[in-house]
Amino acid sequence: MSYVTETLGVAEELCNGWTEQDWSAIQPRFAGMTKAEWEDWRISHLSEISAFVSSTPKERSAKKKWANDRPLLTIAAIQHCIAAYELLDLVQRQCTGRSYRQMTAQAGSVHRSIQASLAAYHPHDRLSYDARHLLLRALQLLRQE
Repeated sequence: MSYVTETLGVAEELCNGWTEQDWSAIQPRFAGMTKAEWEDWRISHLSEISAFVSSTPKERSAKKKWANDRPLLTIAAIQHCIAAYELLDLVQRQCTGRSYRQMTAQAGSVHRSIQASLAAYHPHDRLSYDARHLLLRALQLLRQE
């Protein structure tokens, strides 16, 4: 398996640890938050989300500072993993087997295509049914604008 596909493995790992207690904790928080507010939360917690993703399940459960926000961090981390997959997969498909000059030129084009495709991005399409269901169910809890 490549690093590219392993990014989805981390997303699945995060989904596998989800509990009914997590649902109970996230419902009132998401019910009071719009999608824009969720995006703001994710941006303001980016370093924490990244640390959460790079930690093992044992490390995630041991960190007391993550206890209150664990359900939010989990959903954000799943989205983070999917974004990582999409980026790495695109770069791998577009740049493999090229010279460094060709790769540099192509990477700039890939960056442009990423910017152009962000509005149509549906990252949850790459997850298993269970992981996709968890993510979509959680995101549906967000208050409509």
